[in-house]
Formats: sequence, C-alpha cells, structure tokens
Amino acid sequence: MTKMLRKLVTVLAVVFALGLAANVAVARTPCKELNTKAACEAREDCVYVSGYTRKDGVKVNAYCRVRGKAGAKTASRKKADKREGAKNEEKKDARRSDRKKADEKVTEKARKTEKAQKTRDTKTKNKETASSKSDKSRKARDKAASRAKSKAKKSAKKKKEKAGVN
Repeated sequence: MTKMLRKLVTVLAVVFALGLAANVAVARTPCKELNTKAACEAREDCVYVSGYTRKDGVKVNAYCRVRGKAGAKTASRKKADKREGAKNEEKKDARRSDRKKADEKVTEKARKTEKAQKTRDTKTKNKETASSKSDKSRKARDKAASRAKSKAKKSAKKKKEKAGVN
C-alpha cells in the first residue's frame, strides 16, 4: 500500500507540476489570445505572422506570437525611431518653412530693388528724352539760323553782283 500511495503522490505531483508549467506557458504567451492583426501589432512584445502554405501543402492560418527578447528590443527601437522620425520631419518642415520665408524676403527685396531700378531708368530716360528734345530743337534752331545766314549771304552777294554789274 505504501508503494501504491507513493506512486499516486508522484503522479499527482507530476500532474500538478505540468498544470503549473502549462499555466506559466499560457501566462507567457498573451499574444496567442489576440485575434486581430491590429491588436497584435499594438503590443511591443507580439508579432503578427501572416497565413502561409508549407512545402508539404498544409495551409497555416495567420496567428500572433511572442516576439522574443531580441525582437522586442528591436520593436521598441523601431517605434522609438518612428517617433524620432516624426520629430525630425517636424524639424525639417520647420526648416523648410524658414527657408521659404527667407527666400520670399529675398525675392521681395529683389522685386523692390528691380522696381526702384526701373523707376530710376524711367526718370533717366525721361531726362534723356527731354534733353534730346531740347538738343533737337536747338539743332533745328541752329540749322534755321544757318539757313537764314546762308540766304542773307546769298542775297547780299546777288545785290553786290547786281550793283557791280550796273
């Protein structure tokens, strides 16, 4: 009877140990309980495995499993990198915005300078036009005066010739 009792206690101890081990294993794999891809990917310690067909033709459904220690660290790093990437994008956007504003200021300044130059050019041209008009009118007056002198000389010469001939 003692042998039988020992065997019974041993069997009960083994069953109890297996039951505890199964509970521990279940407790370590909370990912198996997740049914959706989104729920699985939301956890850092889980990875979603898409369904596939093995070489022997058996179709395996998609499931969620524990990532593992190294994978969990990688996932954490990836998420941190995503956050850093978003921050970096915000910084880049801010820099682009600053550059754009600076470019706009430079462009506006160039526009103003160009406008001022056009105004100066127009004023200079108007002065030149005015001076060229006065030059033209002076030349016309000089030409007219020259013609008048020339006519006067010719008429004086003709008078002398008439006077000398008579």
